Amino acid sequence: SAPPSGARPPPAATEALVETLLAPELRDSAVFVVDGKIFATAKFVKSSKKRGHATMLASAIRDGGLPNVAWAHVPSADGSALGPPCINGTGYAVPTTVIAKREGYAQCGVLVPNPYFGRGDVGGAWRAAQARTRAAAAQHPTDTRDARA
Repeated sequence: SAPPSGARPPPAATEALVETLLAPELRDSAVFVVDGKIFATAKFVKSSKKRGHATMLASAIRDGGLPNVAWAHVPSADGSALGPPCINGTGYAVPTTVIAKREGYAQCGVLVPNPYFGRGDVGGAWRAAQARTRAAAAQHPTDTRDARA
């Protein structure tokens, strides 16, 4: 069973996730946030979309922090290439973020902003986008929102 909300996963589960993410097939897609610091390979940050993803994460850390967390990031336009295998079309074996779901909301992965269309955090652009999104969300109670998101 899953740990209670806010609880840490058992050490064996954490070790298994880290081992999977550091395996050769996922290493350059892996992101680790530990004690407010982002860790990724040099190859990860050489990719403009992955670097943009890291820039947005850095902004989120500055604006309130992120817990210690790890995942694979898939920056492809269709949300599927070069990432962990999708299981039965509904989920990944490891937590995974994607920037697109060309096949619809049922496609695997947690949908995150595509940094290709923004300026990262230049001049606080990402912070401003977050504020606009939060303001718009406040106008729509969660029980009236589309459940696909």
